[in-house]
Amino acid sequence: MGIEGIPDALEITHSVMFDTDPEHRGYVVIEQFFDQGRFNNEGDFGLIFDPDRTTQTLDLKNRSKWTGMKAIIREGIHHIWIGHDHILFLIVLLLASVLRREGRGWVAQEGFGAALVQVLKIVTVFTVAHSVTLTLAALDIVSIPSKWVESVIALSIAVAALDILFPIFKGRILLVVLVFGLFHGFGFANVLGDLRITGGDLALSLFGFNIGVEIGQVAIVMVVFPMLFMMRLSLLYTRFAVYAGAALSIFVAMYWFIERAFEVDLTLGETLGPILRLF
Repeated sequence: MGIEGIPDALEITHSVMFDTDPEHRGYVVIEQFFDQGRFNNEGDFGLIFDPDRTTQTLDLKNRSKWTGMKAIIREGIHHIWIGHDHILFLIVLLLASVLRREGRGWVAQEGFGAALVQVLKIVTVFTVAHSVTLTLAALDIVSIPSKWVESVIALSIAVAALDILFPIFKGRILLVVLVFGLFHGFGFANVLGDLRITGGDLALSLFGFNIGVEIGQVAIVMVVFPMLFMMRLSLLYTRFAVYAGAALSIFVAMYWFIERAFEVDLTLGETLGPILRLF
């Protein structure tokens, strides 16, 4: 017998239909097993039965909490890397992090230190905000309908980008990051909830998933921020690119907002698809 009442192995017999259909196959799937890093698994077969193998042993010894932690950390990294709305929100915030306002326009930050401090503030506030709501939602303390969460996440991109075009928050962008970061946390929680992890493994899963999200987030910042910092001295960036990037982000964000808030499927993606494939 293994730890926590889980045996080290299970002997399983399956012989249904083999006498009438030799081509029939039986499958054993471990759908949920934190210690083996399996979450919502449907395609990785533990055992495959055929007429020549009707009794088999399922090995459960290869397990540990560290295996589960590594798997859930990878889930967190994977989610933010495929979460286009989270990435776009972060990129919009980074667009102006290498600049400072002068009147109604933008000029380059004079040194690396000032730009880096601004980025660290943004990342820290965003991390704290989404970590709080990720925890509250994962523990079922606070619940908000997914439709509202995803709509507000899309809206957060538009609001952050609008502040680049017009100084509506007058240097208080961190407040925007804090407020909307809370909703991004609920979005992360929806993904973690889909993994259906419960019981004693929930705390480890919450911790590991959050670590994965932060690793993915830091990786994005480490790629995007140096590029923007090198571009900041160009007039093309301060007078055109930062505004064009903000305007495009607003368009994309409102496209997502309309789809999510009104539950409609816009066809612009299908229209642009054949054109984009030409490049």
